[in-house]
Amino acid sequence: MLIAHSAPPYWSRALVAVCDAAVVPFGARTSGELRRARPDPTRVDFFPILSESPDEIVLGEDDHHLDFRLSLLRQVGPHGSMLTATTAVRTHNRLGRLYLRAIHPFHILIARATVARAAA
Repeated sequence: MLIAHSAPPYWSRALVAVCDAAVVPFGARTSGELRRARPDPTRVDFFPILSESPDEIVLGEDDHHLDFRLSLLRQVGPHGSMLTATTAVRTHNRLGRLYLRAIHPFHILIARATVARAAA
């Protein structure tokens, strides 16, 4: 699957920076730490690539607070292609649940903007 590498919108980078600053006191890894943990070909931005096929890529990360997965699935039909993004999160503790509750509204905005950019 071909992934277009382009810079995310400024506002989403700002939200990630705020999130990074908020998680440091709790021992969670920042996006910068995740980027440095793996070489470029095995990740998309700071998300490690867990599996890849011609029509789907699965990104994700496991941490002691929560496990995260993002599936980007391309479905080709008679009227063109459709891109579906699906996220799944398994929380492990109270901190993971609080973090998920705090980022959920922003996650929806970023996911929609990212899929729209990928589809364009």
